[in-house]
Amino acid sequence: MAIDVNRKIKGPDVVEVLRYLFAVRGAPEFIRSDNGPEFASNAVKKWLKASDVETLEDEDFKAKLLKNGLEYLETP
Repeated sequence: MAIDVNRKIKGPDVVEVLRYLFAVRGAPEFIRSDNGPEFASNAVKKWLKASDVETLEDEDFKAKLLKNGLEYLETP
């Protein structure tokens, strides 16, 4: 996990944080985000694809957890 505080965060900023996290912790199989504009940017999509990391939306995420025997808990 990382926290990067700024008034405005753009796709390339997200790529830099992810690049750091992947270098320190290793690349995950997938990531889940709120699909805000910074994560939906072409820069992030291209970089994740090049890094062979999937992005999951809520329904995809639930299916992935169930496949691995984990329970998905909804938060209000």
